[in-house]
Amino acid sequence: MARYRKVDVRLWGDERFRRLSRMQPSGQSLWLYLLTGPHTTNVPGLAHVGEAALAEALRWPTKAFRKAFREVFREGMAEADWEARVVWIPNAIKYNPPESPNVVKGWAATWDEIPECRLKLTAYQHLKASVKAIGKPFGEAFEKAIGKPIANQEQEQEQEQERKDRPPNGGSSSPKGPTREQKDQLIAEWKGRYPGEEPAWARLKETWIQFAKAVKVYGFDEVLRRWRLCLQEKDPFFKGHSLKQFLSGNVFDRWATSKKDRPAGYSQAVADKMHRLTLEGRE
Repeated sequence: MARYRKVDVRLWGDERFRRLSRMQPSGQSLWLYLLTGPHTTNVPGLAHVGEAALAEALRWPTKAFRKAFREVFREGMAEADWEARVVWIPNAIKYNPPESPNVVKGWAATWDEIPECRLKLTAYQHLKASVKAIGKPFGEAFEKAIGKPIANQEQEQEQEQERKDRPPNGGSSSPKGPTREQKDQLIAEWKGRYPGEEPAWARLKETWIQFAKAVKVYGFDEVLRRWRLCLQEKDPFFKGHSLKQFLSGNVFDRWATSKKDRPAGYSQAVADKMHRLTLEGRE
């Protein structure tokens, strides 16, 4: 049986605690702070806070904070939408489950204050499944307190439109477009590698057409596996890669077996230029 200890969030503001030697930037230190810091809310794992505020609270340089967050993100322990200033810790509810359905009902006000974004939808789906697993009264309380997020309503409308657009003979368009969850995951992987930057390639229709073709041939899990290998690569050439460039055959195929198989012959100047053009949305 697991053993738990409660941590008062006021610990971080305690005068004597603040006089102690500071935590140095690391993935472990950041994980503990994300889980127990004063930015946390009564909704387990969900917080409205930006990276600048977190770095300042920890008194860490932004560069060091981003490095530590990449570690936490890499292990699947936390996600963030820095533009919306939303942080999500999937396993927080495991460590701090609601004690009663009334506690779940009390999430309503906090939930409304969290900015609408794809990460909020991800949190919604995870929290809904978690509280339902605790018991039916908890699931009913969640439905009453939270309802359906706007993003989820939009997704249902898109799915309905897809059904209307489907050929009358029962066939399907080819290739089938990516789901929102797949898009969000690929974008989140990129943001985890390059915090503070926005992927211009995500706004290009051609990117997702190319992605749909790759998924049709290889399957989403294989595309995601190779994407992660590419993002882990330290060669500066790959920092310039957008998803669309990555999916081109001569690059994508090189990640079939190992991240050691990579394109060669690119100078630092070319790598920097590719990265700049990608951020500007020109490919």
